[in-house]
Amino acid sequence: MKKTFRLIAAIALTAAMCLSLCVEGLAADEDNVTVSAVLDVDSIDLGGQDGTVYLTLSMSAQHAIDSAEFVLISDIPGFSVSSPTNTPDGFMEFDKDSHAYSWMAASDVTVDALGTFAITIPADTEPGKYSIGFKNMNLSANMEYWKEEASGSTQLEIIGMASGPQFEKHSLVLSGEIGVNFFMKLPGDADDYTESFVRFTVGEKSIDCAFDPQFTDVSGTLYGFTCYVNSVQMADIIHAEFNWDGGAVEQDYSVAQYVEEYRKVSGEYDETVGALVEAMADYGHFAQIFLAEANGWTVGVEHAAMKVNAISAYTQEQKTDAADGLENYEITRDCSDSEVEKVLVSLTMDSSTDINLLLELSGDFSGPVTCSVNNWESFSTSRSGDRYRIKLKGIPAKRLGEEYLVDVSAGGNFTIAVSALSYANALLKSEIYGTQESAVNAATALYRYCRAAEAYALAQ
Repeated sequence: MKKTFRLIAAIALTAAMCLSLCVEGLAADEDNVTVSAVLDVDSIDLGGQDGTVYLTLSMSAQHAIDSAEFVLISDIPGFSVSSPTNTPDGFMEFDKDSHAYSWMAASDVTVDALGTFAITIPADTEPGKYSIGFKNMNLSANMEYWKEEASGSTQLEIIGMASGPQFEKHSLVLSGEIGVNFFMKLPGDADDYTESFVRFTVGEKSIDCAFDPQFTDVSGTLYGFTCYVNSVQMADIIHAEFNWDGGAVEQDYSVAQYVEEYRKVSGEYDETVGALVEAMADYGHFAQIFLAEANGWTVGVEHAAMKVNAISAYTQEQKTDAADGLENYEITRDCSDSEVEKVLVSLTMDSSTDINLLLELSGDFSGPVTCSVNNWESFSTSRSGDRYRIKLKGIPAKRLGEEYLVDVSAGGNFTIAVSALSYANALLKSEIYGTQESAVNAATALYRYCRAAEAYALAQ
């Protein structure tokens, strides 16, 4: 039959989550061509947010058309539809309120699909099964209908937001320590979680992190728990288990995973953030190699390998730049009138950095030993026979170049000025490590990590 073409006013479709369905509600014409509605998934977990599904109206075979009209339908309350993509060439209009679509061309166009629509499902949609499809579909060719008033629908399952606590997102600790913040959505009142905690396990070691209602993300809606790792554990899996009265929920993550995710969106952040993230990743990579060689373990066996973006070693220019910068940091000491005969300096490359001093006292000295540090409160001391140990604990990356003046009274005064970077300088100048590639790269990484942390701190 001939048709009188009716141009339906514009429709605007607006988006939501994901599924895959096939609707075949149209009777075949003489060519047995049918139209199906196909979506990209068959169920949607809204997770408390609007969701988007993509609906394509696909034909079983190519067919000529010069006009098309139909209405998208669903019993999902408040659904909306975006402007379609991949539509045939021609003139098209929408009506975003009625979800009506119309299209026409001056002459027949051979097509195998009518377009793709992004359909938005509101976040507050109740879980359940809903129908989605089309009605009143009319298609014509050569100004004559070959499909009239066709319709079809199918079922979509919508899964609501999980009722219990859930891990939502992560951030990297950028205060100068190495670690990951795990942020959680905790339904209900914060007072319901006063006894809750996250147990973090890395390798064979576990530590519990208690719920702190004051520790939230910037939105104030997610609650944070922090796991710190040492320099060789950046690629190791952090197993997080949140425990509360209603049970437990678990997640695995790592610093390396965060770095990889960050690199995909790094353009959205200040350049000092990117420089610090990359310097930290490089530090983890080169510290692994150096410490594995020094302590006889294998990267990839005892600890997962920390990968870097594009380098396996620093360039000579980068090494020279670090060596020149480290010249400004020296270990100096004065022990002329004390019973200290020798001092050894080392670093513990943990989530932050510890400076370790081992003082060897003269064998016949049994008097008291006391210690003070001019600008660092977190230090500990211990004595065993003629050995006296001092540990400056938890030095963040931005203070690795800061000099600490350690005064020791041991039958006289002994003073040593030391920083983490002065140790790195001594490493480069030592006969054993100065020509060792892994040691040079580790010292270079430590220097660059410190500089990036300083720049980030200044930018805040």
